[in-house]
Amino acid sequence: AQKAARVLEKPAYLILDAYFATGPVFNAARGEMLASQPLLHILTRAKRNVVAYQPPPPRRRRPFRGRPKMYGKKNHLFKLFESASKDFQTVSTNVYGQTTQIRYLVRDLIWKPAQGMIRFILIESPRGRIVLMTSDLLLEPLIALELYCRRATIETMFNILKNVLGGLA
Repeated sequence: AQKAARVLEKPAYLILDAYFATGPVFNAARGEMLASQPLLHILTRAKRNVVAYQPPPPRRRRPFRGRPKMYGKKNHLFKLFESASKDFQTVSTNVYGQTTQIRYLVRDLIWKPAQGMIRFILIESPRGRIVLMTSDLLLEPLIALELYCRRATIETMFNILKNVLGGLA
């Protein structure tokens, strides 16, 4: 994926399942830079036990002993569906070919495995709750949901190509 983005010289998204929600995947994508912009962005579903941290509070004027804090308050992201339910926004959008009402919340938090900021998008739809995570801190939540929904159609196409048509034989 990095080679394809490098050849095209355009940013690309690699859309993955929760199995790939690991620090090395995000760090490998962050490795290649073009004019200080990453060429490859990761969009994946988070695991149910994902934890992220708010940025640390600013240091006081008087220096204190010890290293400054690297992390702020700890957030269990799936618990935010209950604790921050008043902060969610409601919109009508297309999910897997059907127009439905969803609720979403966006948080840019520090994720330890990626050693940096990650955008977490909490989505609640009639199909259930999902947390998407992306390395692109500017990605709009509805576009992220649309991209992630496309992943299923692409996997179906590859399945038909491989198993029905014998295209990879």
